[in-house]
Amino acid sequence: HFQLQRAYWPWLWLHSWDFIIFLGLPAFALFLLALFQRESRPVRQLALALALTLALVVLSGTARGETGRIWSLFMPVALAGTAVVVASLARPYQAAFTLAQTAWLVGLFIVIPAVGSDLTPPPAYTAVAFSPAVAAPLSVSANFGDELHLQGYSARYDEQSQQLELNLYWDVQRPMAIPYFFSAILVAPDGQVRRAVDWQPFAYQFPTTCWTGVPQPLMDRVYLPLEGDLLTGDWWLSLRVFALSDADQPQPLPMILADGAVDDQLGLGPITLGGD
Repeated sequence: HFQLQRAYWPWLWLHSWDFIIFLGLPAFALFLLALFQRESRPVRQLALALALTLALVVLSGTARGETGRIWSLFMPVALAGTAVVVASLARPYQAAFTLAQTAWLVGLFIVIPAVGSDLTPPPAYTAVAFSPAVAAPLSVSANFGDELHLQGYSARYDEQSQQLELNLYWDVQRPMAIPYFFSAILVAPDGQVRRAVDWQPFAYQFPTTCWTGVPQPLMDRVYLPLEGDLLTGDWWLSLRVFALSDADQPQPLPMILADGAVDDQLGLGPITLGGD
């Protein structure tokens, strides 16, 4: 992080202000009072040690680019000193501090949504939708679990990117609570199996958990590298949909064809490239 090329002097203030913001201005004020706690020497020593540590971290530039992670280590120490001061206050002042700190943190959560919440609206499909495909889709009828139905697909060689453009047309069977991943494996005309390509639909901008209530079908587009010189002829593609387990292992959805055949992947093709 010393290579971030950030101006030194402005960040002396900005890093210090970061700590105050995330601790909370009311709590920081009481933390300063803990520096002058004559009744409790250990608390004063703790507050002084933390203040010196923060000064050293800020002045040395160690906190560059990592303030959130570094400051989180010091918060329990700062709150311990604050708690001693709060305990020494009269009840009306304790109540006032609690209200002020709560208001500060709620305001911080609203202004700086560091993590997702129900307060964050889902993205609009129109904002992430791809332009219409050049080729008309080929009809397919395959279900993945009881959540997704693949209505069709189209594929073509994109000369600009020198990759295979794959468009998938999906119908949503029911709301999904899991952001599913998709995976495709290409098989070249010479029988060579290319490496798998895994992706989140719409480049992570519109996961499957957001697909309910969107006009059907949804068209997702992905570009698959062909690796090396373009081989003309019939290509084949193996498609699967999967979730990640707690151990980050893929758990594919069962693929069910119209005739009742079940597998964990769907073969698409042939996709003819090159020639007339």
